[in-house]
Formats: sequence, C-alpha cells, structure tokens
Amino acid sequence: MKKITFLILLITAGYLNSQNGPVDFESGGIGDSWTWTVDQNDSNPALEIVDNPKTNGANTSAKVAKFTAKAAGNPWALVISEDIGSFTFDENNSIVKLMVRKDIATDVGVKFEGAGGVAKEVKVANSVINGDWEELTFDFKTEIGVTYNKLVIIPDFLARSQDNIVYFDNLSFSAQPEDTVNYNLEPIDFEDDGFGANFSWTVDQNDSNPALEIVDNPKTDGANTSAKVAKFTAKAAGNPWALVISDDIGSFTFDDTNSIVKIMVRKDVATDVGIKFEGAGGAAKEIKVANSVTNGDWEELTFDFKEVIGVTYNKLVIIPDFLARSQDNIVYFDNLTFNAQPDDNTGSDTSNLVTVDETKEWKGYMSVTNPSGANDGFADFWEFDKLKSSFNSGNIVLQPNFSTYSAALTQDNAARAYWTNSSDGGVTAGPLGAKMMQATSFVEPGATFNGKDLTFQGTINANTLSSDYTAKFFIKALDPSNGYSDVFNGEKIMDLPASGDFSVSATADELATGLIIQYGFEIIGLNANPDDESALGSVIIEPNATLSTETIQQVFVNAYPNPTKSNWTIHTGNAQVEAIEVFNLLGKKVFVPTTINTKTTIHSSNLSSGIYLAKIKTDKGQTTIKLIKE
Repeated sequence: MKKITFLILLITAGYLNSQNGPVDFESGGIGDSWTWTVDQNDSNPALEIVDNPKTNGANTSAKVAKFTAKAAGNPWALVISEDIGSFTFDENNSIVKLMVRKDIATDVGVKFEGAGGVAKEVKVANSVINGDWEELTFDFKTEIGVTYNKLVIIPDFLARSQDNIVYFDNLSFSAQPEDTVNYNLEPIDFEDDGFGANFSWTVDQNDSNPALEIVDNPKTDGANTSAKVAKFTAKAAGNPWALVISDDIGSFTFDDTNSIVKIMVRKDVATDVGIKFEGAGGAAKEIKVANSVTNGDWEELTFDFKEVIGVTYNKLVIIPDFLARSQDNIVYFDNLTFNAQPDDNTGSDTSNLVTVDETKEWKGYMSVTNPSGANDGFADFWEFDKLKSSFNSGNIVLQPNFSTYSAALTQDNAARAYWTNSSDGGVTAGPLGAKMMQATSFVEPGATFNGKDLTFQGTINANTLSSDYTAKFFIKALDPSNGYSDVFNGEKIMDLPASGDFSVSATADELATGLIIQYGFEIIGLNANPDDESALGSVIIEPNATLSTETIQQVFVNAYPNPTKSNWTIHTGNAQVEAIEVFNLLGKKVFVPTTINTKTTIHSSNLSSGIYLAKIKTDKGQTTIKLIKE
C-alpha cells in the first residue's frame, strides 16, 4: 500500500477541461487546438498533430502529437501550453498519465507551472523502444493543494547525438489509488504495518547510489527494540552529503506540535546527520546534528525546526553520514518522529506560571530613536547578549547597552557622530551615547500558552541601575492580523521595583488563539560609554521560588467560594501559612490579611469586580491561585 498525505481542498472554478477527458489531440477533442510552444530545442520545430503511427496496440487513437527532439537542442527540450487553464491538484486528479512511443529509453518529464514561480516536475523513464506505445505514470501527490496554469512536456530528457522522434498522447488526470492510507506525521518506523517501509526512497550523491535497504534491526536489546530499520551505505566515493529522499511524507506545515524532529541512528563513526525538508517554490530547511555513540548502540538525535514554524514542506531528505569518507560507512536509522515544542507550562492545564529561566530561548529586540526627535532610528531583532543581557548563576542580568558605542569607536566619522555625542562631526567620539535604546529581552513560549491564564513573576536580587535608565517587565500579546501590535496597548508593561517580588498576569480570554505571547524585560536609556559600566549599574533578577513545581505539588490550597461577591476563605489543609498577598493583574498588591491561619479570610469589599492572584507561602512551599470577584 502506498502511504501518502491527503490535503482535501475544493477545486477552483477554473477546473481544467482536460480533466473531463484526456488531452488526446483528436479533432474536436482536447489539445489539438491548443497553442503549443516549443523551446530549448535548437530551431524549435513546431509540435505536430499527426496520424497515429501504430493504432493496433495500447493506443488506438487516430491523432497524436509528434515532437522532434533536435540533436543540437538542450536535453530539456520542451513544449509548453497555457491552454490547460488554472487548476488545483487534489486527491482526485494528482495521478497524471501519458502515453509515449519512443525508439530510445530516456526520461520523460511532465512539469506544471503556476503563479509566483511555483513549479513541479516529475521525470519517468520509458522502457518500451520496439515501436509500441507505453503508458507512463507521474505522481503529483506532493502538490495536492497547489494551483497551476501551465503544462510542460519534456519528451526526451537526454543529451542527443541525433534527432529523436517522440510521439505522445492521452495525457490524463486520475485519482490516487483507493487503497491509499493517510500519512499524518506518524513515526516512520519501517515496520510492515507502519510507515516508511513502503515509501519510495531515492538515494542520490552517493557514487553508484545503492538503494536504501529495509533490514532486521542489528541490535534490539537497547534503546531501539524495533524489528525493522533502514540501512544506508555511505560510499567512500560518494559526496559528503550523500542522501536519501522521499516525497511520500506528503504536504505538511510545521507548527508548535510537530517541529521537534527526532531520529534514532546506529553508527560506527561520529559524524553529522542531516535532516532536511523541501517544499514548493524552493523552500528548504536543513539541520545537522552529530551523533556521539559509536559502540554499536542506538542513539536518538533531536532536530529543532521551530525557526520554520508556519512553512509547508513535502519532501524529507536524510543525510546519514555528512563527512568526506575514505571507506564505505554503514548507517542504520529508524523511528523518525515529529514532536511538540517543549511546553513551558509550570502551572496546570488551564494556567501557566513562568519566571526567569536560563534554559528557555531568550531573544533580543532593539528599538533605537533619536532624543532630538530626528527621524534616523530603527528597530530590529538583536542577539540577546548584544543587548547587554546575560545570565549568571541562573539569574538574568540587565544592563544599559554598550556595544553600539564601543563599535563606533573603530568605525568611521559618520558612525561616531551617530552613536556618540561627538562635538566635531564624529572626528572624535563624545563621552556619552547619543541614541535612546529600548532593549527588550524576551521569551516567546509558543501556541501552547494561548487560551490559558499566564503569570510572569520573579524576584529582584539586586538593583543598582542608574536613575537615568528605566527597567520594566511585561507580558505582551502581539496580533499578526493587526501589524503585530500589542493587544494590551502596553498596559501589562510594568516598572520593575527596586527590590522584592514582582508579578504580572493575563487571563486565558486575553491570550486568545493566534496571538503571539511574549514575556520578559526592557531596559530604556541612552547607549552608554563602556567606561561608565560600573557607575551605571545593573538589575539582577532571580527566579521566584513560587514557581517550583515541587513546592506547588506539596501544597494543598483551596479558595471558596470562588467566584465570590463578598469574601474568600483560603484553606491550606495541614500546611502552616506564613504569608498571603493578593495582587491585581497589573501586579499591584491590593490586600494583605492581618490574621492568617489554615483558614484565612480574604476581604473583597474594597475590591472591584475582576480577577486577582493570591500568592500563598506556607511551611510546605508556595503557590499562587486565581481569585474571581463578581
């Protein structure tokens, strides 16, 4: 059984006439009155519509097309027509068949082109050269969902020493086989009842290109207990990037749920393994990861494709042994899987609690403006450390930006005039910076945070930042459909306190699906002279212990009634309460009870309707719960 992906789409209104009957070149049929343009074929003799030279066989048509492939023409000498009209491939039309009559066995190419440079070509070699007709099949399942409007036929894909005559006829569009099985990014495990074993795999760039083999697992008593695996022989004379490719993976789009790709390998040498995906319009992304286990055991490698979330691909390429070789190397691989991005959730199924965490992917963004009001600023993504943000022993350290001033010292007069308060047009640097810098250090936790409550909090370890600079913390929700504007309009960007804890929250409703969620920090002020680094100080922020999963699980806390119109009672079971603080969603502390015990009353008479957060510290740990005032 062939295993492919279906993308079910409606055919557009311009459904091409040729799909109601084959392009048969008959008088009154389809193709005979089309405009056909020959190209790349020396003098480009016209395509001829002629009598069928052999009607007593597989093709009994009266009329066929005759193409003269010139000896001086390019191997890809072709004929093209736009009269096919605009159409979209789906599961009902993506098997294309063409009958050919040839005297030489060479590739025949069928290609479709569309708007914006979209193109897809499939080549299939004929084998019949005795004067009989032969039907070739071209599988365009990877193009399901893609729209085309031109048909290209390359009848004799070969460098020629003589003119070759090729007849072709009855180009038709058929449905995918009825017994196909949907492939939807399940593990590629090469088992008889799984996926991969029946994919079409093409080896390339590997000397004689020995076929990929599906073999018994050579070591089942370890990390990989599968029965069947793939075996790739990387030839000594092959290129370092010797590869195997399949388009049976079908068309898919990377998202937060599938962009961590893992594969198991068994190798005798430590070299890079490459995983690459290709798509329409030249889209391609390759990641290389080196294996380290060479003792005969299996090893799982992880490839993070989060950078191409939102991009659609339809081909899988595996480069098992990315190295120039002096001998043939055998590589086994198995269990290629598509996995979700790590979930930053340290809360529950309905809420997330996040804090300063060095293991997350911290990004940088810099907005530069001129204090004088001149329109010579810019904004762009910067590397995290170029902002002058860093981590030290798990704490994040935020400082004014020094890199722009420092770089300007070694550049030209214009750079020194731009980045420093030079008094002589940049001949010499001024003692101070000249641009207002808004340095944003942030995390984008991904789509798993949409539709859940979010709290971002931490604790100031030390704050020696000069009063000439402003430090802020925030939650933002950017709307891609509205120019990536913050739906909160900056309402959840808060000043960092001089000391103590800080917290800001957003509700599930506010963090709707489709919004890009960010949390992090800003340092705002002039770019600075490195000579002043000590004097200008920094903010050091440590993780908030409240967010420890271990301590959250140790504490039983219940609030009732919740929602309430009057007061809440917070019950901590057998945990002794040490402190309770209630904050609004802007991080402002709004209530601290004067009496606390295992059942503490939180008075809400002075609180407006809305959502509040109660931060509870006990002898068994800390947690934060949501309170709702009606």
